Amino acid sequence: MEDNLGIKVSHLVYPYGYYNKQIMDLTKQAGYLFATVVVPQSNELTDLTDRYELNRYRINGQQDGALFGFFAGAR
Repeated sequence: MEDNLGIKVSHLVYPYGYYNKQIMDLTKQAGYLFATVVVPQSNELTDLTDRYELNRYRINGQQDGALFGFFAGAR
């Protein structure tokens, strides 16, 4: 991505949110500044003190309310 976009990528999203201590250590060693996890069945914000374990919201395309239509580009 860095070669194609010509920018430094500093944030990693663990695939499907799966990670462990070893993966976190490798992420740090690779030079990433932040990494994002997914806590299954949770959309709660978590402790933001560990920048390699930032939680993100799970989006499955079936939200309602303010997010309804967002996935299809509706405004």
